[in-house]
Amino acid sequence: LLKTNLSIVIGYLLSDTTISIMHYKKVGDPFTLAHHLVSIYAFAYVLTLNVMPYFANFRLLAELSTPLVNIR
Repeated sequence: LLKTNLSIVIGYLLSDTTISIMHYKKVGDPFTLAHHLVSIYAFAYVLTLNVMPYFANFRLLAELSTPLVNIR
């Protein structure tokens, strides 16, 4: 379940980053892109090396509002 959660989040972050890059003039923000890239790296690190997976899932609680913010 932990790896499934992290895989879904990595996929979401990759798609959101791609959309942000494609439409950079309208919705682009360098800080958001940096946040996405660092998060992808961190979650991929946890997923591949299995380091602190429960902490990573706890950290995902802060990201729960992201899809709702992007829908606006």
